Amino acid sequence: MESSSYILKEGDRFYDLKKWFATDCYWNGDRKFKKIISEFLCRTQMEQLKNGVFGKFLELDDVGHSGKLTHCLLLSQVFYKDKSKMVFRVFDNDVAFTEDDFHSITGLKIEASDYSFVDDRDNRLKKRYFSDVPKGLKVEHLYKFITKRSRLRDGAADDTCDDVEVCDEDAVKLAEIYILETVLLGKDIKRNISERNMKIIDDPELCSSFPWGSYCFQELINNLSHLLKTESVKDKPIGRIASYTSLGFPFLFNLWIMEVFNDFRQYSIYEDRGPIRMLSYSSIGCPKYDSLCDDFFKKIIKYKLFKVNQSYLLQSSSKVNVSDIVNRVSDKVEEIVRENNNKFQIEMKTKIKDNRKKLKKYVKSAVKEINDKLDVVVKFIKDLKNHDESNENHEESSVKGNQKHEADESTEDNEKGMKSMR
Repeated sequence: MESSSYILKEGDRFYDLKKWFATDCYWNGDRKFKKIISEFLCRTQMEQLKNGVFGKFLELDDVGHSGKLTHCLLLSQVFYKDKSKMVFRVFDNDVAFTEDDFHSITGLKIEASDYSFVDDRDNRLKKRYFSDVPKGLKVEHLYKFITKRSRLRDGAADDTCDDVEVCDEDAVKLAEIYILETVLLGKDIKRNISERNMKIIDDPELCSSFPWGSYCFQELINNLSHLLKTESVKDKPIGRIASYTSLGFPFLFNLWIMEVFNDFRQYSIYEDRGPIRMLSYSSIGCPKYDSLCDDFFKKIIKYKLFKVNQSYLLQSSSKVNVSDIVNRVSDKVEEIVRENNNKFQIEMKTKIKDNRKKLKKYVKSAVKEINDKLDVVVKFIKDLKNHDESNENHEESSVKGNQKHEADESTEDNEKGMKSMR
């Protein structure tokens, strides 16, 4: 991962080839979902399930994926602002994993829609079959419910369980929820089951019209696109990450890789079986990381010889992509704003520096002027004080002179009086 201080631009790799590292990507979904469901449903119920929206997934022979192949593609991811797709650079080709690709692989419906209105509905299935679960319903609750009612479970024929009876229609709905949550969304037993998904599946008409392809694709790429960008991964030294776990259904991501780069089909059992592409792959092997790097991703000769399905190239689209235009304009606006911001900061620093000089000069001049005026005031006060002291001394001298004159006159009068008495 590039330094966090570096701002990625569209087309930049998240990981340079020199910084690739070996690890594995795991999946905690249920690879044995077909066995569990077939033991839960009777023949009639299984036929209903096969004819439903998720019926085609029962035709898959194996849903295991190659974690190292997934890892190599994730290391090839390039930065792209359009979150409706993932873009990868492999052998100098930018290829995009899109919603349309997911539809071609799975056959699930895709379209933009808002089904949030179902949130206000009661969750009938939860109330009827899981009333003993006080809070969020987890995958393990559904798993235990299904396996407890397995037709092939030991002692099932002698079971006198008083649990509520499951009708055919609800049994199929619970099986569909299990496929969705544990396979397409790849949740382990400790994760919560979506109440909205349960409510949608409980409504047959709504379930058949719901764009499960768009929903499952977005859940998958939201997880894949962040697997190598989390803080837990970025904080660890390269080569020290033991493994990480993918949600969604990475098996389908592997199939897309093989659809784009047909050379990778050597790691699978492939036989073309029609438009729903996932049915053409019956198994996926587990090539080693070093083999993938040495034989494919880092071998220069492969840049010329490796075959790329042209329909998946990012540049091949002849349609006007509004998101691309918006992203390019946004990049340009950000660049202009960044340049203007830098220019503004430089101008502000210069102005602040000039203003500080002017302020310092003004303060110095003002202080000098104040000091000069203070000197005048001090001199005036000092002169006034000296003048007051001089007046006081003069008055004191006058008083003393008068007192002496009066004393002399009194003495003279006394002497005259003495003479007349004689």
